[in-house]
Amino acid sequence: MPLNFPRFECRGSYCGAIGPKRVFLDGPQGDLFGPPPRVSYAPKPVKVRLQLVALLDEMRAADSMPWSDKDWRFYQKIFPQMTNWLSEDEAAQLRLAFETELQRLRAA
Repeated sequence: MPLNFPRFECRGSYCGAIGPKRVFLDGPQGDLFGPPPRVSYAPKPVKVRLQLVALLDEMRAADSMPWSDKDWRFYQKIFPQMTNWLSEDEAAQLRLAFETELQRLRAA
């Protein structure tokens, strides 16, 4: 028994099966869902503050440096950058607290 597959052909803007189902390609497809939503990658100050305070709490609870040399160098670089997402007064206060705890832990 032979299988009956529809024949396909393309002529101009028409492309599809010959028969009752036909597809017409008349140009570019329209925008179905509107423009994509704008994505903001800016961190939320509340989350930044929680991370910074958690890091300071870890430092305050330690009697000696709790991190490897590589890790504390990372935190020394990233902590001041993270404070830039907070208000200037709060950022300065957190940076001072971080430097104070870092000096205390280095001396221990």
